[in-house]
Amino acid sequence: MSPEQASGEDVDGRSDLFALGCVLYEMLTGDVAFAGPSPSATIARRFVYSPPPVSDSRPDVPAAVASAVARLLARPADERFPSGAHVVAALRSSETPPAARPPASIAAERARDSRAPSIAVIPFANLSPDPENEYFSDGLTEELITDLSGVKRCA
Repeated sequence: MSPEQASGEDVDGRSDLFALGCVLYEMLTGDVAFAGPSPSATIARRFVYSPPPVSDSRPDVPAAVASAVARLLARPADERFPSGAHVVAALRSSETPPAARPPASIAAERARDSRAPSIAVIPFANLSPDPENEYFSDGLTEELITDLSGVKRCA
């Protein structure tokens, strides 16, 4: 949820672009851009916190991509791209090619990851007769994922 949506202000397509920035940030870094101990804390964090740049944890991400994600996550809506077409144009105009990784390093990373313990969270289903309660099941799933992402591995 974008800051303007969380504060009850008028929203437009830039609110969706903020959500896109959140998804891209998590896809690229493996971390949630705005995480808190509760849904309300997570929403409040959007008003005072800026996540670290993508390049801090993923230096192999092209600068144009990292810059686009940072702009998508800007708190004020007027600092974000005005439309999805502008996001695409910014990414296409980049002269920075994606970093190539040798196939051997990809295979080694997959082998290392396959030995690491992991957990999957399957979405909760709304089994109530009222479809308006769907947000409860979605919220439970998100809350569980957020809480589990904070658990550190025990050696």
